Amino acid sequence: ILISSDYLQMPKLVVQCIGYIRDHLQEVMKLPIDTNCITSPILKKLASITQIEELDELKDRKDKLLSKLYMKKLELLLEDENHTLFRCVYCNKLFTRSQKSWMVCAKANIFIDFHGTVIAEHVADRSWDINKFIHYLRQQGALSWKEIYYKIWAHLITLHCGECDQHFVGAEIGHCIYHSQKAKFGSGSNNGT
Repeated sequence: ILISSDYLQMPKLVVQCIGYIRDHLQEVMKLPIDTNCITSPILKKLASITQIEELDELKDRKDKLLSKLYMKKLELLLEDENHTLFRCVYCNKLFTRSQKSWMVCAKANIFIDFHGTVIAEHVADRSWDINKFIHYLRQQGALSWKEIYYKIWAHLITLHCGECDQHFVGAEIGHCIYHSQKAKFGSGSNNGT
């Protein structure tokens, strides 16, 4: 009914069918039907009304629909202007515009502003394209659409560390450099522990 109503341009029936499928997603995945005939716009509508937590709970042994829904969720996630990812020319880290203001690039050229603050900012690589990056991840074959979704999402989410009182992205959740003891350097040396 969904495919026919979409073909016959019956938008109210399409919305009803999408709602029904969303409410019975696990049962639909178990049916012996071919879901390849579901168009991209319909999948996108279905993904937009389905919560990511609900997708995480689904089981799709033959992967009829779940990967497509994660792909559309990723597409929806990246449509948000605040979620535009850039890659740094110097260190290759991914960042958003809002993250750039607090992130420090370890390999950037350091300069000092008028207030004496040391600044080492990421510089966006203009030749880098998120779509090519995602295509590269898919070509590797090791990552599913679910894993790619969470890999990208982890770079978009900003968290705050209670130990070192610094911001960080979700992809770096285990990388806190806080240490309870002070650093020890030899006199006149940049090397220390």
